Amino acid sequence: MTAIMFHHFHDNKTWKPSQGSLSAEQFKQLLEANPHVDLVFDDGLKCQLDVAVPVLKDLGRKAIFCVTTGHFEDTPATVEPYRWLRHELGLEEFYRQFHNFVVRPSDNPDAFPDFYTKADRQFQLARDSMKKKSYNSIMKTMIKGYRNDAKNNIQTIAKQVYLSKLDLQNLSQMGFEVGLHSHTHPMNMADLTASEQRTEWMSNYDWVYSCTDVKPTVASYPSNSYNGVTMAILKREGITKAYRADEEGHRRLKRMELPRIDHHEACIRAGIKI
Repeated sequence: MTAIMFHHFHDNKTWKPSQGSLSAEQFKQLLEANPHVDLVFDDGLKCQLDVAVPVLKDLGRKAIFCVTTGHFEDTPATVEPYRWLRHELGLEEFYRQFHNFVVRPSDNPDAFPDFYTKADRQFQLARDSMKKKSYNSIMKTMIKGYRNDAKNNIQTIAKQVYLSKLDLQNLSQMGFEVGLHSHTHPMNMADLTASEQRTEWMSNYDWVYSCTDVKPTVASYPSNSYNGVTMAILKREGITKAYRADEEGHRRLKRMELPRIDHHEACIRAGIKI
């Protein structure tokens, strides 16, 4: 059975609504419409703990939290701090500032889902065409310039948005499974060398184990990027099942390529408005 993948939640207080985020009520409706599917949370975000976990507990539902851990040693996954900036500035202002650094590319609507705006598409096309070093340099400059606050940096924001060591311990003690999602969330895991992949997953494994005192046995692939090397590394580390980010795949190793749909698609199928 296809699992459901979750990322962002909002409560209109601590966590502002953002693109694709769910409220507690929407989350509850989705769980009630899908009483028997696996629920897998990616990235390890504090909004998941604050908004989703109380609903899970009220309904008596189990869930898997696949987390990143780079922020525990000042090498945070940048994907969420960068997203935080987009929504703190507001998308229109963020795109304006971002395109002060890079030329807007030609639009390509056929390459994106219908819910992406033209501005969304132009940003992603520009970002994906850049070298990683150049993109990171621009984003770090924008974060430091946010509200002219010199204290703004990737690590500071990461500690705000990602789960802490104590959070992982508490999730495990509440009966939820804490799994792997890589150490720093590379967007192109399959392009890394075997040594680089091994460092990503073993660091992630060690941190999860040290925080929860439970050996992790489940993982999800960041950005749906993986290959045979990835699966072999995870199996050697004792991972017995791993999730893709879609329903496709070769299913070479069935339990290492379990299908998922995003909560947005799950809401559409259940007739829940988001």
